[in-house]
Amino acid sequence: MSTATPPTSSVRHWARKHAHNSVSDELALALYTRVKGAFVLSDPTLPDTPLVYVSPGFEKMSGYSAAECLGRNCRFLQGPETDQEEVRRIREAVEGKKAVSAHLLNFRKDGEPFINSLHIAPVHSASGSTKFFAGVQLDPGAFVDDSGIAIFRSWSNDVDERRSADFARNSVDLLRTSSHEHSDFPTKERRCHNAILGKIRVTVRTLDIAAMR
Repeated sequence: MSTATPPTSSVRHWARKHAHNSVSDELALALYTRVKGAFVLSDPTLPDTPLVYVSPGFEKMSGYSAAECLGRNCRFLQGPETDQEEVRRIREAVEGKKAVSAHLLNFRKDGEPFINSLHIAPVHSASGSTKFFAGVQLDPGAFVDDSGIAIFRSWSNDVDERRSADFARNSVDLLRTSSHEHSDFPTKERRCHNAILGKIRVTVRTLDIAAMR
């Protein structure tokens, strides 16, 4: 049985600030406390597929606060020099509910350009429908080789989650799915993308299963 300290009201408050009101308190809290890194969730069932969850890592990477991002399509990171062919390829993949990866020129809030190592993939509900799209971002310019390994180990070695029957049941097939979605990307970038994506998928699926009981 887990002896983890229950989240404080302050943690719950900050978790809520990172999520749109269409995201449950439970999911906002789980994402905020369990999934590290720069990522966003968008809702394909809403007009223009707006962002409904923004991680603290994304805030730090982009310079935008969650409040400035929620409810908007993530195209605000683009600029005149962004490759529109890549943008078209990403849009078509999302419309087809497929995973897609790209090295995309984006711009931080202060106007600084950076190359975004981006992986977008569907996140399914327990019933198999596409509930969200996850957008996982890395900045290759600030990429440290061992960071991918560290993220992957933190995902694999979370003792409390490894003991969870739901986690064990869901993690193998979800990781297998994510590991083949962008095989043309450098290994360390794929490892980081897949570690974050896998953890998002397990978190969403586990809460869905719990809600169905």
